[in-house]
Amino acid sequence: MTNNAESIYQLKITLDNINPPIWRRVLVYASVSLASLHDIIQAVMPWENAHLYQFRKDNQTFSEPDGYDEDTDDVDSAEILLFEVLTAPKQKLTYLYDFGDGWEHTILLEAVEPLDPDTIYPQCIAGERACPPEDCGGPPGYAQMLAALQNPEHPEHELYLDWLGDDFDPEQFDLDEINDMLFMELAWADTEGPPMAPINRHLIVMTPTPAYFELRKRLLDSSVITHDEDEVSPLAFLLPITPSLSDLENDLESLTPLFFAMQMLMETFDPESVGEISDEELVDLFTFQIIPLVFDLDWQSPLLHLMPDLFDEDFGEEEL
Repeated sequence: MTNNAESIYQLKITLDNINPPIWRRVLVYASVSLASLHDIIQAVMPWENAHLYQFRKDNQTFSEPDGYDEDTDDVDSAEILLFEVLTAPKQKLTYLYDFGDGWEHTILLEAVEPLDPDTIYPQCIAGERACPPEDCGGPPGYAQMLAALQNPEHPEHELYLDWLGDDFDPEQFDLDEINDMLFMELAWADTEGPPMAPINRHLIVMTPTPAYFELRKRLLDSSVITHDEDEVSPLAFLLPITPSLSDLENDLESLTPLFFAMQMLMETFDPESVGEISDEELVDLFTFQIIPLVFDLDWQSPLLHLMPDLFDEDFGEEEL
């Protein structure tokens, strides 16, 4: 087995007392603190981190320090590392979130693996079903809520529809969306030290082409065009995922979602107009520069807006 500091734990996190089960399988550093594991669970379920929490193993409880309760025997969760409480596969840890609703989770250590330098950690790799909404009354309240939503004749049917909307689907689970949320949550987490180790990312620099300005002339009245061609800054986006460089170079159309962020920053096209542009035409509007980066997530926003004077033939990681 590899050294604990270099090991990866495969965890299965299951929300107790719910049927069919709601669960997530995640890869995390064995050396992550329990406080950071709390942040990871909040992101992959996802909860809203609006309530207190605690971990339990055997007869010991780990939680966030409470300055108002000096008599507690709880251990500070930021001071305890995961491999100190889970030492071998098949061992379990209990996580309780929201002492009122009582959302209890079982954390099972399924496997211990060596660190893969090409893999992003932490990462959710599987799961099933949507997380219950906050403050719905715990497992019994959630069961009552689902019964009301499924029965138009239920006296609380409209109440829950007004609260959740008509698009709430208890069976929905989107792995890509969960990992995007995990990335964003941990990128901004207020923790001591980054919850993710240094990882590889790709910075995509997009510079408008003449076709971009021709399209502006077609779509916009000249009176609302406020930038000349030489006044528009290139835009750079740090991808929240790490596809291979060849995938990026061969499938630029996969970056289409980034164009919507681009158009909002450049204040050029309204979303309806952009939606009418084909992917092929969008790709032709820009030249691309793909820059590999390696850094800690705790220092940088996922979205950068860089000025033109940063870019020259030697531009690279050291410029940031």
